[in-house]
Amino acid sequence: MLQGVADALGALLKRIADFFDLFDLSFFVAGGAALGALLYVAVAADVEFQGEVTALTALGGALAVYCLGLGCFAAGRVLRRPIVRRLPNGHGGEDYTERFEARLYEAVRDHGLLEDEIVGPYVAQGRAPKRLYTRLWAELRGRAELAESYELLRRFWVLAATCDGVAFASMIWAGALTTVAFTPELDGILPPAISYGLSGGFVLFAVACWHEASRFGKSQLEESVATVAFLAQLRAEAKEASAPPDALAEPAEVV
Repeated sequence: MLQGVADALGALLKRIADFFDLFDLSFFVAGGAALGALLYVAVAADVEFQGEVTALTALGGALAVYCLGLGCFAAGRVLRRPIVRRLPNGHGGEDYTERFEARLYEAVRDHGLLEDEIVGPYVAQGRAPKRLYTRLWAELRGRAELAESYELLRRFWVLAATCDGVAFASMIWAGALTTVAFTPELDGILPPAISYGLSGGFVLFAVACWHEASRFGKSQLEESVATVAFLAQLRAEAKEASAPPDALAEPAEVV
């Protein structure tokens, strides 16, 4: 009986997880931050909000926040590369000007996968690196023994998406604070000096978020190649274990 209850609870939790996976909660973070900036400008402009809060309006507000989050993610992902490439290299040797193709080839080479049965044909035929990267994800997604690595890569993607969205939402906050402080007709909640300081802080925070998003993107690539290298090692060990033992040597003649 307890086993049946546990199975039913596990199925319920999986359905809930699938629901939140469909509506990624990371977009609500950026969307909520962006909506807060817009409301700040609206309050400064003495915009009056009328009407009662009902279940329908709450649902519409949640949908609006989600759509704002999607927009922030899309805009942040587009702006990340040209902005991050202008950052100086970090103390860890982070090279933001290195192209994706070069990163992927170096990772494949360093892990000894140039002759691998999965990776080798893509490298030998000069196929598009993004197709090879897609194949790596397919290997991770389709093999049960690599489920933990696949979940880690998905987490990297979610974190990178969250950072991209929050970065653009921070730029919206910087613009909102600057606009309110610079426009005499708007009744700013904060003094102009503080608004300008906070605006600069939001810009720096956005750059830091884009920096982290870039790092998570690089971690995705490195982890996917390393996992396929681990898979190659598993295949080699399986072949070695299934190989027939050497024939017993004939005993030497006794003189």
